[in-house]
Amino acid sequence: MLFLWLSREGSISGIEPIRKIVRDFVIENYPVVTGTAILGHRVDQPACFTLGKVEKELGLRQERLIHMLSELSPISWDAANPPTYVTRDQVQLLRGRIGDIVPLVRAGQIIGCSYHFVTTFIAAGMIKRRRDAANKTYLYRSDLEAFVKPVNELPLAAENPTQVSIYDVSRSIKRSVSQIYECFLKNRLSSACRMSEKFGIDALLLDPDEVRDMLVLPHQESDLRLFEATRRLRINTRTLQFLIKDGYLRVYKAANPNTKTFRHYIKVDDVRKFERNFSTLGSLRDEFGQISHGGICAKIRVLGIHPIYAKDGISTIYHRKDAERAIRTIEAKNMNIR
Repeated sequence: MLFLWLSREGSISGIEPIRKIVRDFVIENYPVVTGTAILGHRVDQPACFTLGKVEKELGLRQERLIHMLSELSPISWDAANPPTYVTRDQVQLLRGRIGDIVPLVRAGQIIGCSYHFVTTFIAAGMIKRRRDAANKTYLYRSDLEAFVKPVNELPLAAENPTQVSIYDVSRSIKRSVSQIYECFLKNRLSSACRMSEKFGIDALLLDPDEVRDMLVLPHQESDLRLFEATRRLRINTRTLQFLIKDGYLRVYKAANPNTKTFRHYIKVDDVRKFERNFSTLGSLRDEFGQISHGGICAKIRVLGIHPIYAKDGISTIYHRKDAERAIRTIEAKNMNIR
């Protein structure tokens, strides 16, 4: 009634400010066709549009349009009562989103890696996957560009870099590419640089040792602390360091679940493999009840069998097959080793 009254009464003093208030309210809250006159004024730039007009203009199905609108205002969105119109600002945002949408198969062209690693990053939760009303998966270009931006900002590598690709690091330290890239994103790796002839993930160069030191692995209950490994193998700490250095045992650090401090662990699988392939003098002593090491060492040395390390302060370690052959020979000849 008010609207009809304002439309008819044109000569009443002071009515124009009221008309302006009502006109602005109508334009801002109701879809208006361009060129329509509202209370005596032509509307050339409507503030709201019908869903049908926006669907046609943007080339979207209504389900997809409503789904994208829900992403623009997730907090205030009412799924039971979706809007019947779209504001001008929302249309502009929708245009930007449409231009930002990237199919999954093209994501690797933006972040510089194969489709396989794109899916790996998504599975790890590092890249957010979107779904439309038809449950079709897609990604946002802005998300992908932000994901790979830290690599693109790295300095170029030297002419003959000592660093290697993220894929070589993965093979070297037996960790996934997604775990290594997450480590790169979270930590300031001084070794990080990039190749000039590649881009994105493919261009990233890292030092395997630095990545290994920075990665915090989950602690497996069965794995051994360093002192537990030395006690089990009957070797000293210096010997343990040699075994780690030469690749016989792998060490990793993990956070203590209670104190959150880091501790170093030895993989129990490595310890078992070592025990299958080698015998320490300490283990031989346990087997034969030998009080002094000298007897065993002397008898084995006479048979021409030597330890893998010939260094002062290093525990004596034999190849197990050599030690077992020596023991059989000693027993056959009735050599007293006690």
